[in-house]
Amino acid sequence: MSLSELQRMLETVSRQRVRQVVADEALLAVPVPGKRDGYPAIQFCDDGTIVSGLNAVLAALPTKSPWGILNFLVQPDFRLNGRRPIDVLKNGDIDLVVEAAAAMDQQGW
Repeated sequence: MSLSELQRMLETVSRQRVRQVVADEALLAVPVPGKRDGYPAIQFCDDGTIVSGLNAVLAALPTKSPWGILNFLVQPDFRLNGRRPIDVLKNGDIDLVVEAAAAMDQQGW
């Protein structure tokens, strides 16, 4: 989603606040055409809140590449019994996903 879509969803969060949350590794932004950032919808719950534990996963991942992070979140992971990390996070199993994220370094990421 775009910055304006994100601001509407979060109800008037400032552009500066969004940038700070991204800088604090609590929200993922990916570069999109036009030298802008996009905010993957998968990182939000149905009520518009950021998925609990996302910040811990972003901090644990050895890569800081936004597209690498997004790939990790959406691809089934053998360490999670073939489940997608984002789905496991949404189920509340934060520690399992943090461990899988940290283990990416062992795979040569």
